[in-house]
Amino acid sequence: MTAIPAGLAVAGLTIRHGSRAVVRDLSFVVAPGELLGLIGPNGAGKSTVVKAIAQLLRYQGDIQFNGQAIATMPTRERARHLAYLSQDDAVQWPIRVWDLVALGRHPYHGSWWRGAAMSDADRAVIESALHLTASWSLRERRFTELSGGERARVRLARALAVDAPLLLADEPIAALDPQHQLGVMRLLREHCQRGNSLVLVLHDLTLASRFCDRLLLLDRGRCFAQGTAQAVLTPETLREVYGIQALMGEHQQQAYILPWACERQ
Repeated sequence: MTAIPAGLAVAGLTIRHGSRAVVRDLSFVVAPGELLGLIGPNGAGKSTVVKAIAQLLRYQGDIQFNGQAIATMPTRERARHLAYLSQDDAVQWPIRVWDLVALGRHPYHGSWWRGAAMSDADRAVIESALHLTASWSLRERRFTELSGGERARVRLARALAVDAPLLLADEPIAALDPQHQLGVMRLLREHCQRGNSLVLVLHDLTLASRFCDRLLLLDRGRCFAQGTAQAVLTPETLREVYGIQALMGEHQQQAYILPWACERQ
């Protein structure tokens, strides 16, 4: 029997919307301490993959974390092992930022736990998440009063407050300005350096090549390529999958990719 590696192991993942397979026979692993960038054009299936790992969609195949099928984990145990940050910020009530981030501690308490009864350890984790995401100054404000970028940082803080060994983050930097994009990417890199596994959906190919350990490039629901940024982000691949020409270079021994012209309309 083949040994299942520590961390996340996905094998033969197929996801259907009706009769149409939107993800087909996808397999990959994410080791402890590894940051996997999930990239590809719009509609390639990236968000669908992370939703399936989070057990929010029906799927065929096998998804395991540290040798245990995620689907068979008790709900509270799964919530402690896996934190999911979705694309949208659909919080419709004027909850205080501190209280929203504190929801990340809910898996460690009973069903009727209230943030007012949190332990010193809970408070320390929440404070750390707010500081790490540059959201401490927002803690007394209402979430509905925040800008798009502020909301994105607070929602990331809520996911980090779970303190889970597996984080699934779907485009967490999409609404951020360049300074905060770089700050969040450094934060996620450091999160992995503490031994956590991370699957990160993103579109910025330069940030993907700079901060991710490996990339998985999806195209029409299939794995087109996976490996290091140098192996995946080639001129030929960019032309075939994205339909673009790009300027590619190196600065301070790190690669950058600048999409420059469309190959097809």
